[in-house]
Amino acid sequence: YKFCNVYRELDRGTQYFQAQMAARGGQGRDVGGVLFASVAYRLVNRVDTFVRTGGIPTPEGLTRFVNTLIKMRKARETIFTDQHQTGDH
Repeated sequence: YKFCNVYRELDRGTQYFQAQMAARGGQGRDVGGVLFASVAYRLVNRVDTFVRTGGIPTPEGLTRFVNTLIKMRKARETIFTDQHQTGDH
């Protein structure tokens, strides 16, 4: 099974998230911005989606991000990952 690395620092998604926050410079240190980015990232939880949409959205870029997701969905592109889904199995 392809799954996340239990040592989070080596997980592809964690590395992507950290790189995105570092690229934001001072914005990447804003607690509210990092919290927003964390929630957005973990809800989608798929690096390829963020690469396709131009990165993890900021609050200001949320509308553009959602519009891109809508286009992806209409094109039947994969948006989410089910790796962390839990349910009645």
